[in-house]
Amino acid sequence: MEAADARLGRRQFLSVASRGAAAFAMAGFGASVSSGCTIPPRSFQAPPGSTIRIPLARFPELEQPGGIVKVFTAGHGPLFVRRDEGGSFLALSAICTHQGCTVAAARDGFRCPCHGSTYDREGRNTGGPAPRPLPHFSVAREGDTVVIDLNRAVEVRK
Repeated sequence: MEAADARLGRRQFLSVASRGAAAFAMAGFGASVSSGCTIPPRSFQAPPGSTIRIPLARFPELEQPGGIVKVFTAGHGPLFVRRDEGGSFLALSAICTHQGCTVAAARDGFRCPCHGSTYDREGRNTGGPAPRPLPHFSVAREGDTVVIDLNRAVEVRK
């Protein structure tokens, strides 16, 4: 076989390269799923005011235990609403108690990307420099709506 015949043509090269890139991407996706990466929660932009009403019809993930939605508020910063295993709802601040960075939802709770503070699913600090748990707000279900009262802070469950 001559050296000229051993070279790939443009189409052959692109075909081989695209298959290799697809395999590489799938391997990376598989590694991220098996390592416990969390898909970012969907978000809800709350209208101004101290009462937030989240329609469950728009966020069916809140009908399932472990379901979570990130809520953006006008005056209280971002917060997370999560359905716990018992069927209750939690509304907790997404602001780290260490230096005010926004925490991200993680497989086992919440994690601060700035200084490594971690919180469990209930918002209790479990590691890093955070001095206290994430603040909670009063939350209740009213029919097909989750209602959060931003004027009523509640004690973190023990």
